[in-house]
Amino acid sequence: MWSPSRTNPTMPPVRGAGADHPQLLCLCEDRRGLRQPVFLLRHPPHPGRVPQPHHGESIEEECRALVADGAKELILIAQDTSRYGIDLYGEYSLAKLMERLCWIDGLRWLRVLYCYPDSITDELLEVMAREEKILPYIDLPLQHASGKILRAMNRRGDRHSLTALMERIREKVPGVVLRTTFITGFPGETEEDFTQLAEFVKDVRFERMGCFAYSQEEDTPAAELPDQIDEDVKERRAEILMDDQMAIMEAQGKSCWARPWRCW
Repeated sequence: MWSPSRTNPTMPPVRGAGADHPQLLCLCEDRRGLRQPVFLLRHPPHPGRVPQPHHGESIEEECRALVADGAKELILIAQDTSRYGIDLYGEYSLAKLMERLCWIDGLRWLRVLYCYPDSITDELLEVMAREEKILPYIDLPLQHASGKILRAMNRRGDRHSLTALMERIREKVPGVVLRTTFITGFPGETEEDFTQLAEFVKDVRFERMGCFAYSQEEDTPAAELPDQIDEDVKERRAEILMDDQMAIMEAQGKSCWARPWRCW
């Protein structure tokens, strides 16, 4: 179970320049090399080839080598980390993998990045709550809360289902830090859609949140959609969300005063 004596899980991962590319996700170690990424996909040397998933045995072997070399925190990362195991074993296996890695002597902390809403299982949350080495930190790239906009993004869910998920996560993992990102001004986003998103942010009160105005990138399907939003509207909506979030984070930060946090 989480307690303030565990390290501050709100510390964001350090990202490299290619972190926004689905096959170029990367993390940079800190100055002492204590934080190390563990990729759940093997990236082939030749462009265009499909990355191959790591089996649990090879991941554990890599993790043991990193810890033996001095790493204290390991970060499991993939484009959709919570779906790990589906192609290898026919079932969600991230929880079993993390539980297995917690047996590594010398490993202090284990963090997981990029979990999608429809693949967060109760088993995963229970392991996170139970294992002392697993940081109570979940990064969910939600993007929006309006069901209409999420469908336009080819994503599932809506404000109601996402709120229920956040409540379930917080119930099962006490003290969990939730981080997410949103996009404002996606083609077709009305004032009603934006209001749903803004109210969702205020209701959930994420510990960490980023927001970006939609960018109409050339040669992408979304760039060809009708009802493109004016740049000033997109930027204004993003600013509103971030202003609201800064107020939330300020209040949360004050609640952490005088609490002990373990550092490196």
